[in-house]
Amino acid sequence: MSRFRWVIGSTKAKPTIKRTVAIVLATLAEALAVLSAPTAAYADPVVPQPDTPCSPNLANAMTWLPEQKINLVCVQQPNDRYQWKIVTSDYPSSDRWLTYGPPLTLRGEGTRNYNLRSGDWIALPQDPDSQCIAEQIAVVSAGVVSSPQVEAGATGQQLSFRVLPNLFSIMMKGYCLWRQVSWL
Repeated sequence: MSRFRWVIGSTKAKPTIKRTVAIVLATLAEALAVLSAPTAAYADPVVPQPDTPCSPNLANAMTWLPEQKINLVCVQQPNDRYQWKIVTSDYPSSDRWLTYGPPLTLRGEGTRNYNLRSGDWIALPQDPDSQCIAEQIAVVSAGVVSSPQVEAGATGQQLSFRVLPNLFSIMMKGYCLWRQVSWL
């Protein structure tokens, strides 16, 4: 074991040691620059498509593809994987909905052929940058609807709200999983 101590910057340090130290310091500086750089925002959510995989936590959730004018539902397949499948019903109704980008407008029990029922609901952001927003309009009397009532969760936080009785429509926004709370 050597009893000599080399001081970095000393004229006695071997050139190989100086080069190694310089490489290590440069690497540490680069790593520090990468770590201190602002973090990138979460990527846009993947737009569901027919016959593509979906997450098990979205089981039985429906969504709407406005460009294709179709509803999809996340269903378990025989191989225990989950896939988005086209909903064949003319009037799809669910207690679980996924919004991923474009606002989703659904009809409530104040209309014929409703898409969701009144009651207690929660909206769960699907990433920390998402904000769940619900804008509801209720039927007040024949031919008369209320002003929009807006409820918004904090970014990245769950939104708990009540879907209005006699709901005419609800517009849901954000990358969120919306589900009715069932009391068993």
